[in-house]
Amino acid sequence: MHLAAALALTLPLAVAATVQEPETPSPPPGATSFSFAIEDESGGGQVEGWAGALEGMFDEQQRKQMLSNGFSVRLRDYQVSGDRAVYDHVNERFEAEGPVVLVLGNEVLRGSRLEFDVAAETASIFDADGNIGTDYFFTGTAVHMLSEDRFTILDAQFTACEVEDDGRAPDWSFRAKRVDVNANGYAKTRGVSFRTRKVPLVYLPYMLWPVQSSRVSGFLTPKPGFSTRRGPSLGLAYYWAINRSYDATFNVDLYAGAPSGSTQAFSPEPFWGLGTEFRYRPTEGTAGEFDGYLIDDTERGERRWRMRWNHQSRDLPGGFRGVIRFEDVSDFEFFRDFERRVDRNSLRQLYSTAFVSRNWGNQSLNVQFDQRKTFISASREVQLRQLPEIEYKLRSTRLGRSPLYFQVKSSLHYLDTNRSARRIGRYGRAHLEPEITVPVPLTSWLSLSLTTGGQLTWYGDSLLTAEESNLTASESDFRGEDLLRVVPTARAEIVGPGFSRIFELGEGGRFSGFKHVIEPRITYGYFRDFADSFRIPLFDEIDNLRGRNVARVSLYNRLLAKPADSEQGGTFEILSVQFFRDFSLDSEKSLLRSADRSLTSPNGPIGALLRFNPSRRTGLRFDALYDTLFSQVSSTGVSATLGVGATGSVGLRWAVRRNPELDRTYSHHAQVSTRLDLVPGKLAVNSMVSYDIEQKILQIQRHVVDFRACCYGLRFEVADFRTALRRDTQYRLLVTLKGVGAFFDISGGQSEAL
Repeated sequence: MHLAAALALTLPLAVAATVQEPETPSPPPGATSFSFAIEDESGGGQVEGWAGALEGMFDEQQRKQMLSNGFSVRLRDYQVSGDRAVYDHVNERFEAEGPVVLVLGNEVLRGSRLEFDVAAETASIFDADGNIGTDYFFTGTAVHMLSEDRFTILDAQFTACEVEDDGRAPDWSFRAKRVDVNANGYAKTRGVSFRTRKVPLVYLPYMLWPVQSSRVSGFLTPKPGFSTRRGPSLGLAYYWAINRSYDATFNVDLYAGAPSGSTQAFSPEPFWGLGTEFRYRPTEGTAGEFDGYLIDDTERGERRWRMRWNHQSRDLPGGFRGVIRFEDVSDFEFFRDFERRVDRNSLRQLYSTAFVSRNWGNQSLNVQFDQRKTFISASREVQLRQLPEIEYKLRSTRLGRSPLYFQVKSSLHYLDTNRSARRIGRYGRAHLEPEITVPVPLTSWLSLSLTTGGQLTWYGDSLLTAEESNLTASESDFRGEDLLRVVPTARAEIVGPGFSRIFELGEGGRFSGFKHVIEPRITYGYFRDFADSFRIPLFDEIDNLRGRNVARVSLYNRLLAKPADSEQGGTFEILSVQFFRDFSLDSEKSLLRSADRSLTSPNGPIGALLRFNPSRRTGLRFDALYDTLFSQVSSTGVSATLGVGATGSVGLRWAVRRNPELDRTYSHHAQVSTRLDLVPGKLAVNSMVSYDIEQKILQIQRHVVDFRACCYGLRFEVADFRTALRRDTQYRLLVTLKGVGAFFDISGGQSEAL
């Protein structure tokens, strides 16, 4: 919905809305049916209908028919009904008084008087009100139909709000002294005001908007803003409807600069931003959107930018699926400085990917390019790219009739890494990870699973040791030599002996029964050490493989509940308690140690994990680790979700990380999030607050209030980000109108050093 002067409005007076045409009134008992011929020079045809009473006035000067006591007449494509009317045969004119209704297709006009020229096929209806479909309503002192596609409305009011019978003004409306409408083009208005109820808020002497059902090019609603760092701003946009499959939006943002006398470091000079959004859907299975933005930042004296591209194709040849998700920015602080959406102001990591994939049977093939960018600080970032990765997987597949199951992961990579000034390089990598598993069902309550395999990885480049780097005075940590890593692996899992008991409950309760399961489990994992592991350049989890010879002993307690009402779904886990501990089977590798390694233990900390889910929308999770070497709790975490109403929820996360040796807490965070429908279907609140208890800083808080009425919506967003050195506050107010879209969108913020 677009506006060629300053506002966005759609007045679809000739839109072919999908509604049922009003039914023709049925004639009452005793009504008279009639049919009058229209002269050929007036276009020919018939005037047909009925009237409660029909009288004729015929002399040398005039030939008229008087219709009274109710009537219904069809004039070509028009249907007219009312109380009384006169049809003039000589002048081919039809005039009706009293409550009268004119229908053309799905356009309905009601008024106190109608004048219809049959020969010219023009009409005027006075004290008019009407609706197009079920979504748009208008009134006017007069509507003059100049042709089937052109008409003029005087003293007009337009709205998408249903007009109340009690005479109250609609929640919002546009009012204009005169509206000239071309149903195949635009509506031109003079003296336009936008009102809430009877209060005018915006006035324009002239306005132009499209009235077609299809997308039409035009200007969008201006977006004002203000920031203590950037000063006042104004966003202008133009929408281009290229064709049915493509459209684009072009944006210009004008910034006035920091206000005079401001203590902010931002430049007081004006500057600009340019953006574009390009959307396409050439086929049913292919669609995408590109979004780019460039800004002339006078504070930094440089051009800053952002790009996003999302694309998906589900109809590629050979059954392949293609996806592109790309996002990149020029610098670390772009989102905080220029992003309108408050939920994206604090982004510090960007992931982009482009892949084609196909699955068939137990196999899959994926060819992928991706980029991981992490902003460490304003002057440092880590960038990792795969250019590309080719991955083939065979999921667990039985080998003939044997008890053996085979699976394999394999991949080819060309990697580009930029972790620091010395860790910049490009190299190839090939990885093969085959495994064979044999399940051994010992008894119904005890099972054993054995897996053996290995990892074979070839690196096209490797790293220098610290000593080699110092001796050669190299500017790069890369050696320039390939490396082959072969690591055998083994896994085993014993489940049982398990015990269970079923408790049947009587009728009338929420659950019809419970099942209690006690299940011990022992898992073992072995990875052989690779002697030259320090020469492997780290890129992802494939490279971060360290020698391991560890067994984990776990004890599971599970309580399963079966709802009494089958419509609530099947059995689900209502409570589980797990205790676990790792044991190193390698005497040279300890799982717990002091900072100076004078104290060690081959046994890991004791862990506990509790999950409580009294319903499918309410749950509690608690986990903790107890360091037996220093007899201290090393970490604790609690997360809980409470379902509220039909769609609302309240969430809590609390985490503590401690150094047991020093008996000191180094991380202590709490986060509360809510999603509440205060008035179902109308008023909703979403909030998130993150508090650093250790540093006593309210780090992040976001609040969004949504109000939805029948014909408009209001959204207010505010976000606050705080560190020990700086505080940034962002806000946004968005007003949307039914049938119009975003009508008012203002954003701003302030920044201050702490």
